[in-house]
Amino acid sequence: MEEIKDRARQALDKFRFVCPIVACAIEDGESPRWVYTPSADREAWLDLAFVMSTSGDFLTLFISGSGMDVTIVRSEEWKNLPVDIITATGGVPKEWETSGAELLQDLTTQMNKTFMSGHSLAPPLRPLDMSQRQIRHNVTLSESETRAIVARATQLGVSLSVLFKAANGLAQLKLNPVPPGEDVCFPFHVTSVSPERYLKPSVNPKTYFASSISLMPLRVPLTESLRQGSGAAILMTAKKIQAQFDKYLPNPYLPVMMSILAQPPNSRTDQKATPDTSLVKLPWRCDFEHLGMIERRISTRQGHININDVCLGMRMGTVMSVRSWTMHRKLHFQVEGAAAWGDDILKKMLQETIRFGLLVVNDAKL
Repeated sequence: MEEIKDRARQALDKFRFVCPIVACAIEDGESPRWVYTPSADREAWLDLAFVMSTSGDFLTLFISGSGMDVTIVRSEEWKNLPVDIITATGGVPKEWETSGAELLQDLTTQMNKTFMSGHSLAPPLRPLDMSQRQIRHNVTLSESETRAIVARATQLGVSLSVLFKAANGLAQLKLNPVPPGEDVCFPFHVTSVSPERYLKPSVNPKTYFASSISLMPLRVPLTESLRQGSGAAILMTAKKIQAQFDKYLPNPYLPVMMSILAQPPNSRTDQKATPDTSLVKLPWRCDFEHLGMIERRISTRQGHININDVCLGMRMGTVMSVRSWTMHRKLHFQVEGAAAWGDDILKKMLQETIRFGLLVVNDAKL
């Protein structure tokens, strides 16, 4: 066991050197920003950042968030930091003041609509206490189920990401039904998009796995879909979301949206295009993201050790998360949320998301 601990600690040390961005810390809740500080005393950082615990046959390794705030003297690891996303994608296109500003305005308009209205989850009955351990549940489809859902999604002209994003939206409506007679425009809040397709050939995409996302505004009217049966609803919703993906993804300005929004409004010429976060009315919600093929990011065989699954974690307070990824030809799902949600709600969210997604395979009428 000590050998495993030592090797894991060494691996985290090497990981920080190769990808120093993991040593970032969120400074405060009022104006959160990622800050990196070089460190030469690696042992001091590891003492705070690395925790290992055992329970029966299970071994759990933790990277402590509090350990990411160690500030010591400069080292050579900073040379491995990725360049900023604007540089990595070739700079802001020349037409930013026209076409780029239009996309930014569209994004902020959608975000403000999301903050002010829309349908989401009811708050949990228990108070939020982030000192409690997060709850996670995982489900893995078989290889045959995965092949069937991939083939069906391809046949329908939608991606796996879009299909299960639609499924998750319908699952939220199932858990928190729409009042009779109301028209529903379901906000998919801020959908994160990998910048990989926009990176210059000289840029290593693996260095951007956890350090950069862009934003895409999605807002889907579901009133018409809800009048249909469940199978028709998932197909109609997925088609609407795919149309918005197809609209935004080719836009050359999409990968720099996060960077532009992170700038102080008074430093931009488009001060009106700024989300008004004081209007947030829907803090209790579920976000869904599809992470793609894990094997594209990490090697699943390390010496004599085979990595058969991964577990992800992110403490998001009032937001529960449903994630999916493929690994070893199987589709994996995970739900995670604060203890305030409770096991039952989290399990139901995951089950309903998967059920709605699989309807395109199981419903012969579609």
